[in-house]
Amino acid sequence: MSILCFLPPYFESIYILLALYVDNFYYVFLCFVIILLFSV
Repeated sequence: MSILCFLPPYFESIYILLALYVDNFYYVFLCFVIILLFSV
């Protein structure tokens, strides 16, 4: 049960990293779609 006390900070940092990863993935995906459209 003592492990639960340490969860919030790690969970927050994981959530922030996940949000940054999703943003970067969306940006890369958008660039890929644009390149695909221009190459056709």
